[in-house]
Amino acid sequence: MRMRELKRIYENTYVISEVGCAGLVQMYLAVGKEKAQLIDCGYGGIDLVSIIRRVTALPVTVICTHGHIDHAFGGYQFDEVYMHPDDMGVYAEHGTKELQEKSWAGMDMRMLKLYGISVEQLFRQKEKALSAPKGRVRNLSDRQIFDIGGRTFRVISMPGHTKGSVLVYDEQEKVLFSGDNLNGQVWMSLPESVSMREYRKQLQHLKDFVMAENITTHYGGHDPRPGNCPKRIRMLLKCADRAIQKGQTGKIIDRGVTRGYVANAGLFVSVLYK
Repeated sequence: MRMRELKRIYENTYVISEVGCAGLVQMYLAVGKEKAQLIDCGYGGIDLVSIIRRVTALPVTVICTHGHIDHAFGGYQFDEVYMHPDDMGVYAEHGTKELQEKSWAGMDMRMLKLYGISVEQLFRQKEKALSAPKGRVRNLSDRQIFDIGGRTFRVISMPGHTKGSVLVYDEQEKVLFSGDNLNGQVWMSLPESVSMREYRKQLQHLKDFVMAENITTHYGGHDPRPGNCPKRIRMLLKCADRAIQKGQTGKIIDRGVTRGYVANAGLFVSVLYK
């Protein structure tokens, strides 16, 4: 059974899924009257431009929610991408040839059948990804607006998973694209993550914004299903409170890429922290 790379989630808005060394990652494509907006651009292992052209021939603006390899490294397929300046450092670290080679080596070849492509096609894409010059990276600013014609998207700076993480808000549909800041398990254990006290502060700011805007739905970076945004924020606030109270005690969980202590709120929501 093949994975659907492109799936409609609501009117003129699609999720694009890609499999890589860190698992499944989601990107989101919104189509306006004048432009298209791509939120995140994945590992760079699939031909994003060809996938987008199935839906629209409009010019594409790319916003990266943060600078990690699984969210920003398909950017070589575009002339430019937007990213918060506080994540330029981690973007440069993840952009070393050594780490990119490691990323490609970690891709499970068995997953190829999910896309219906050959090993040769994958390796051609790999060579293109490793040799192509990266597009220009432009600075994002908090509250920056992207108008794509009849639709506007607002950037919301939220230091958390990384210091330069942002969320993207579809103002007409009241949907929030949350990157990795509202995942089922938020990795706050990375060197580039902020402290749990700062993350809690940012969650509270986001809670206030979500209530003021009456936002009910969010889409994350590693789950194509819509999430209950207010509920997820409440549960992550509980996680943050428990992490702050516990401190560096309890069992350390190793996720391979990172390791840390865990604070839970129920069975399916947790933070991994340092």
